Amino acid sequence: MKRLIKFVVPAVAISLAVMLGSGCSKTERQEIKAEHEVKKEQKEVTRDANYRDKEWDEAVKYANKGYGQLADFDKKVDKMETERAKLHLEKASKDFSEALTHLAKSEVGKDRESAINYLNSGVDALNKAYKELDEGRVDAAQLHFDEANGDFDKANAILQ
Repeated sequence: MKRLIKFVVPAVAISLAVMLGSGCSKTERQEIKAEHEVKKEQKEVTRDANYRDKEWDEAVKYANKGYGQLADFDKKVDKMETERAKLHLEKASKDFSEALTHLAKSEVGKDRESAINYLNSGVDALNKAYKELDEGRVDAAQLHFDEANGDFDKANAILQ
């Protein structure tokens, strides 16, 4: 029991001294805080670089898929299978669109990636406006055109 007291009492005394002691000086606290801020900034830079690399890799992946679809398109055209060729061409278009989206995200970084989403939404709305206009529905086309302009304005605000 004496042995236990000899160990516990000093341990408690040291713990209390650390907890109730004056701690570190104001200068030391400021240095610790500054060091913490530097580490936080480095972490954010690393996170953003990793995000950009990931998006770049995704862009390359989708571009390669698009090239594959174009190769399939050529084969179907050579075989005079026009309907299947059109399907491959549509898939290639989607793959290249995805590649461009990821490429844009790798350029602007994570903090401004929502701008790319607004740009894609605006392009989709323009495509709908074109389709409506092609079918003679001017009012519906105008609504889609206005929607596209709103999306482009939002993207512009983020990228400024």
